[in-house]
Amino acid sequence: MRILRFDYTGTADWLKTFFFAPLDPYYTTILRVILSVAVVVVFWDTSTPLSYVRLTPWLNNLYNGLFFSKPYILAVLCLLILFYIGIRPRTSGLLLTLMLIPLVFVEGYHKSRQVMCLSIFAFSLLPSCSQFSLIKHNNVGIISLSPIWPIRLIQIQLSLLYLVNAVSKTSESYLSGEVLKGISIMMPNFLVDLSSGYVELGPFRITAFAAAAATVLIEYALAIGFWFRKTRVPIAILGVVFHLSLSHFVTIGKLDWASLFLYPAFLLPMAWKDRP
Repeated sequence: MRILRFDYTGTADWLKTFFFAPLDPYYTTILRVILSVAVVVVFWDTSTPLSYVRLTPWLNNLYNGLFFSKPYILAVLCLLILFYIGIRPRTSGLLLTLMLIPLVFVEGYHKSRQVMCLSIFAFSLLPSCSQFSLIKHNNVGIISLSPIWPIRLIQIQLSLLYLVNAVSKTSESYLSGEVLKGISIMMPNFLVDLSSGYVELGPFRITAFAAAAATVLIEYALAIGFWFRKTRVPIAILGVVFHLSLSHFVTIGKLDWASLFLYPAFLLPMAWKDRP
C-alpha cells in the first residue's frame, strides 16, 4: 500500500495547521463506521412529520407516499451500507445526506437528525481515497492523506451545539430556576415537576436553581473542554454523565445520542503521525 502524504509545507501558522493537518486514514475509517451506526440509532424510529408538513396537503402526501415508503427507506439503507463499508464513501455519503434530509423534518427528532445529517455531509467531503474499505485488503491500493478540515466542521458543530444551548440559558430568569419551574409543567417532554422548586433524584434533593446553574456550567465546559488535549477524556466522561442524568429530567429526541456519537471526532487521534 502506498501512502501519499498531503503536502502542507510552510504551514507553521497555527490556523493552517488546524485546518490542513493530514488525517490518519485508519482513524478516519473508524469515525466513518461510528457515524454510520449513529445514523441507524438517530433515524430508526418511525416518526410523524412536523406540523407544517402535515398541514400542507401536497407535502403530507409526498411524505406518506414517498419518504416514509419502504422502497425509499430501503434505498437509504443501501446507501448507508455502502458508506459504512467504504464503497466510494464520498459519493455514497453525499447521496445519503440528500436522502436523509426529508427524514429530518419529523416531530421530536428534527434537531438530532439535523446534527447527524450535517455530520455525514461534512465527512463526505473527504476524498474516498483517504479511507480504508472494510471489504478490501488494507495493504492494497493507494491511500491519500487528506486535510483534516471536514472533521473540524464536525467538531465545531458539536461545540456550537453546546455553546448555543448554554448562551441561550445564560439569563437571570433561567439561572434562578424560575424558567425551569414553568417549562417543567408546560412542556410534555419534561419527566419531572419542578414547580415546587426542587425534585427528588434518588437519595438527592435537587433544587431548580441548582439544576439550572449546573446545566449551564456543564454545557459551557462541554463546548470548550474538548479543544484541549489534556481535558478531552474528563470532559467526555462529564458529557456521558450529564446526558445520562438529563435523561431522568427531560427527553430531547435523541439529541443526546447524536451528541455522544460525535465525541470520537475529538477523542480519536485523527491527525496523521509520522510512521516508519
